[in-house]
Amino acid sequence: MVFPLYSYPKIHLKKRFLVKETVISSGLIIIGMSVNYAILGSFSARVFSGFLMFSVCAFFAMPTGFDSTDVAADKIQGVKTIASIFPFRRRVQLAIGGMLIVMTVTPFTFSMFGYNILLPISVVATGLIFLWLMFPLMMSIDKDSQGVKESILFKTRKIIVIFIFVICGCVILGSLNLSIFAG
Repeated sequence: MVFPLYSYPKIHLKKRFLVKETVISSGLIIIGMSVNYAILGSFSARVFSGFLMFSVCAFFAMPTGFDSTDVAADKIQGVKTIASIFPFRRRVQLAIGGMLIVMTVTPFTFSMFGYNILLPISVVATGLIFLWLMFPLMMSIDKDSQGVKESILFKTRKIIVIFIFVICGCVILGSLNLSIFAG
């Protein structure tokens, strides 16, 4: 229902500020839960929390990693996105903030959703590596500049794409039954 309204000319949710990012990131949860239901015949809190973690990362990283090359086209079409309003440095800060949220929440909630100890360990380790890579990039961007060097843009995009997949790997690690390894 939401996806057709995203691009429907009279409603065009894509043109509403924060709605584009919200629709796409919540769509990840909807798709994940649909696949979960199709396979298991029921909904799983563990699957929901895994996709929620993935969606939070995507929401905060999307303006930096994916929408940065669409800024000119979005402005022409009248689409208000985080990427079209905030300078690149601020968008990198948002991506870092999204990772910090996931790194902070995961250690306190992993056991409530049935994950093992590998989830918070791998998420925090992954997050620290992400911060170690992103912080110098953010510092290399001029505070007042609206533009960004293409090399920094694509390096940032590469880091974000890799770490979105790494977060998925962390969820898989956190889902393993560790009792089979205990002997």
